[in-house]
Amino acid sequence: MTIRLKNKSTKYFLCLILTFLLIEIGLNAGAIIFSNLTDKVKLKSAMFNFRDDTEVLFLGSSRFKDGISPKIVMSTLNNSQKTKWTGFNGATTGTNIKRFEYFFNRIIEKKGLKLIVVEISIPQLTPGELRFDSQDPPTDIEGQLQHVFSNHLKIIDWRKSFRLENLKNAPAILAANYMEGSELYRSNVLKDFLSDDHFNFSSDLKRQWKPVTISPIANINLTDTLVSAIHLMSESAKKHDVDLLYVVPPLVNDKQQKESSNEIINLYQEIANSTGRVILDYSRLPLPEYYFRDKDSHLNKEGRYYFSTTLSSEIISALTKSEVSQ
Repeated sequence: MTIRLKNKSTKYFLCLILTFLLIEIGLNAGAIIFSNLTDKVKLKSAMFNFRDDTEVLFLGSSRFKDGISPKIVMSTLNNSQKTKWTGFNGATTGTNIKRFEYFFNRIIEKKGLKLIVVEISIPQLTPGELRFDSQDPPTDIEGQLQHVFSNHLKIIDWRKSFRLENLKNAPAILAANYMEGSELYRSNVLKDFLSDDHFNFSSDLKRQWKPVTISPIANINLTDTLVSAIHLMSESAKKHDVDLLYVVPPLVNDKQQKESSNEIINLYQEIANSTGRVILDYSRLPLPEYYFRDKDSHLNKEGRYYFSTTLSSEIISALTKSEVSQ
């Protein structure tokens, strides 16, 4: 029995429904892509989860984003430890404690993850919102109806992903295995890539870049929300057999003065106490400003090379101590 549709409006309506269903099926099949294009934290965490086994992750603000080259760190680490580990820079601009928690909780169960190098800094620890999940639920009938549709239809829920400024991020997820994370949202990346600079990490420079260590000294009563959040993430890492290394990135001039107050150093001490882990503090080192591209808190190519190189040595030391303690 053959059904013939003579009414053009009916044909058009059925074709529209079929097209809609095909798009909806396609969106569900590519959920990891289309659901993560509209926010930097969602994008980078999706890139990390999309990658093959990746042993080392760097989490932080733009200070880590500009200041760490996973390629340099992993090259030194692998040559020293005879391993074939890979690393990814998950640091983003505009981070805060809520967004840090979101990223952390999203990736902590990833297979193969061994170490997270966590930036401890004022931008990273600042209270804030996720931004993509902070809207109050609608109270009017029309708003509630739209809310129901957006929760059940991906073409509506992810409609912002189809804007050009968001859709252009899709290749970053698909090509995550071939990226180190530092390429995204970092200025001068093309200039750095094309320049052929060579830096010699001499003994004098190694002493210059030796961090101040903040060691845990006692257990504390975890009443502060911020410290409690860091503590819970530390416990989660232990549960999943993931090691953590806390690092305060380098600063200079006004930023160094403002973020080296007794109040801030005491906060870092509380974090060390609550997690039972040493914090490597580079922020109080008397580094010259020519290592910084903004004479403030963002390292240039030379500073990134020295910071990444010395950080790799500290990672090797931390991993060695971890193996001995086990």
